[in-house]
Amino acid sequence: MNQPRVLILDDEENIRKSLSTFLKLRDYEADTAALPSEARKKLREGDFQVLISDVRMPEMDGIRLAEELHREFPGLTILIVTAYGNVRDAVQAMKKGAYDYLTKPLDGDELLIILERVGKNCRMMEEIQALRRRLNSEAAHEDLVGESEGMRRVYELIEISARSEYSVLITGETGTGKELVARAIHHNSSRKEGPLVTVNCGALPENLMESELFGHLKGSFT
Repeated sequence: MNQPRVLILDDEENIRKSLSTFLKLRDYEADTAALPSEARKKLREGDFQVLISDVRMPEMDGIRLAEELHREFPGLTILIVTAYGNVRDAVQAMKKGAYDYLTKPLDGDELLIILERVGKNCRMMEEIQALRRRLNSEAAHEDLVGESEGMRRVYELIEISARSEYSVLITGETGTGKELVARAIHHNSSRKEGPLVTVNCGALPENLMESELFGHLKGSFT
């Protein structure tokens, strides 16, 4: 992505046209909307990274709109445009999810600086997400190797088990990789951010196994 795609929301046609032309002449892809409902529809249908919205509009004000769109489109950067006397509204909008605000009449250089900063942030987030996808793909099965039919079946069972909420019993001969399978299931599960605790049950005395695994109350043992 070279430049963020911009949607301009304003109920004044001349502002929409002039701002759209200004951005297109500087290699930005820009579209316009006259009403919040129209803007919401275009956001759902198109891939926009930035919304430039007026505060005072029909249907709803820009502050309420910023709050709603921030929840629906968490990756969307919202810029609020306000008159000089309404800076307080703009600050309130930023608390509700807007990224920054501009005052009327718009300063083109200021807008371009903000959009350049937004573009850098978007590119950085894309790079981070791509890196995460690559790392997740590389670590999907941890240290398991092999592409045989049997191993492919093991990978399938790991993915099925990772999505399940049930307990999983892994059996096999010594050295076949049971712990590696367990780690791969944990890594692919919804609990991957939590710890994976390994316990060598064979090393636990039978009479202490229950307390070692599930804990005990202080004073239970003399």
